[in-house]
Amino acid sequence: MRVAAALAHAALIAMAALSIFAIGRPVFTDDAWWHLAFGRAYASAGPWLPADPILHTATGPPAPASWLSDLGMFAISRALGFTGLRVFHVASALAILALVWDALRRAARSPIIASLGTSVFLALASYRLFQLRPELASLLATLVLYRLILADGALPSRARVAVAVVLCGIWANLHAGFLLGPILIAAAAAGVALSMPLQPNPQRAALRAQALRLATASGLALLATLVNPSGGEAHTAYLSAGDEAPALARVVDEWTPFDPFALPAAGLPPTPLASA
Repeated sequence: MRVAAALAHAALIAMAALSIFAIGRPVFTDDAWWHLAFGRAYASAGPWLPADPILHTATGPPAPASWLSDLGMFAISRALGFTGLRVFHVASALAILALVWDALRRAARSPIIASLGTSVFLALASYRLFQLRPELASLLATLVLYRLILADGALPSRARVAVAVVLCGIWANLHAGFLLGPILIAAAAAGVALSMPLQPNPQRAALRAQALRLATASGLALLATLVNPSGGEAHTAYLSAGDEAPALARVVDEWTPFDPFALPAAGLPPTPLASA
């Protein structure tokens, strides 16, 4: 058991060290500059921009889905410089990994499983962690929300519910993935309610109270998310997401096969074997 624990922890430490090294390097994605430019515009004109300052949506003003994240990134770069922005990126990634490890340890009650599970999470989420984008806010907010009112599997206190509601309200201004918050709480409430018939009668009253508290928290969190520059329009965006996305046939580089012993042939159309 000690050997297994040492191997699991060592694997996680090695993966985390390599990932943090990659995260702390110069900016990986061009979108970071895009968000910094919007942050500068939001700092001078507020979240309701009259027009797109970088012509990404030249036909009208941009949707302020992540205006607070953009403003925060710009404020950090102004106050602490580019190095401070990179430190913030690394600290955000470390916080996400720590919350994942803690959540898995509490659920499995095993540090070994927590380290193995965090290694799997790191392998799957590395692409998002490497990029300094508002998606990091959604990862952090989801894990904090889970830790606040769901991790213990018990009746959340009113104070924790209040903090969760405020968190969802802030989240609605940080990233468009904010609806995950109310949905996550609602799913937990439904799960508790569905489990009630399977439990002995003495436990049903406590489960009923827990389900009601979670359902109330979900409703309040949903109302809190309306406090954003777009109001209800930010919620309806989920119904039309992807409608304007180009067909996959246009994204040739995503389907081009990789041959390490041959020069890449640019511009070829995708083939059935390209995704293999």
